[in-house]
Amino acid sequence: MAASWLQSVLVASALVVTDACTSIAVDRHATVDGSTLVTQTDDCAECDSRIVHIPARDHAPGSFRPVLPYAASFPREVSDRSPQYSESDGRPATKPLGYIPQVPHTYAYWETTNPIMNEHGVAFGETTTDARLQAFQPNTTNFFYTHEAMKIALERCRTARCAVQTMGDMCEQYGFYGDSPGTGESVSVADPEEAWVFQVSAGAKGKSAAWAAQRVPKGHVAVVANGYTIRTIDTHDKENFMVGENLFPSALAEGLWDGKGPFDFGKIMAPDTLQDVPRYVSMRMWRIYS
Repeated sequence: MAASWLQSVLVASALVVTDACTSIAVDRHATVDGSTLVTQTDDCAECDSRIVHIPARDHAPGSFRPVLPYAASFPREVSDRSPQYSESDGRPATKPLGYIPQVPHTYAYWETTNPIMNEHGVAFGETTTDARLQAFQPNTTNFFYTHEAMKIALERCRTARCAVQTMGDMCEQYGFYGDSPGTGESVSVADPEEAWVFQVSAGAKGKSAAWAAQRVPKGHVAVVANGYTIRTIDTHDKENFMVGENLFPSALAEGLWDGKGPFDFGKIMAPDTLQDVPRYVSMRMWRIYS
């Protein structure tokens, strides 16, 4: 038994080197001082982990915001968004994947490998997941990885709900891509009042995006460890669930759901990875919850 368990751990380490982050979101009724909490382990040895402040800015009418490609290693970007990003060692500016209309004012925030928190206390944690529906660069015209969607949410939002809706809208309208083949994303997001878990993949035929979000229940903790955790979605419960317009049509078009029974997001949208990497997700979740 011990040998089998060790073999599982070694296989997980070998096969999922880049997918080793764990995110935790805590509802304010589960903390001693009434604060919401959100965090993640960023298990990436080669990542550019500089902590960078992005200042608040006003933007001229008719401006457009560049959407940059995801890059983990140094430099994760070369741009004018912060003086630290101009330290390029002679490297050219990062070429955008596309542009979206800019808003009149964007909020200040901090970011590292992933965006962290803005001036209004909207904060993030992230973990990559397996997904049945996929798109990835450079084999797609989609140009939103969650990294950029999270930044735009921090630039524009004062609440977690706004952040969820903004990330979903960006990914649906402009298309989501994963950081590697066969992957989606999970983002934990909190404001001072509540916490949510947002989970996303590409949509049908690799286009647009399919996403859902669930509010962390009162007094609860939500742990996500490289696997989808949202299960049966209650579309009538607007207080606790948010669902993208393209989720159900994508699942129907790809033959993942018959449209008749309950929609179990984790079961329908994620492949069964237990045979390849047994307990890779559940071991970490069990350890935190125990």
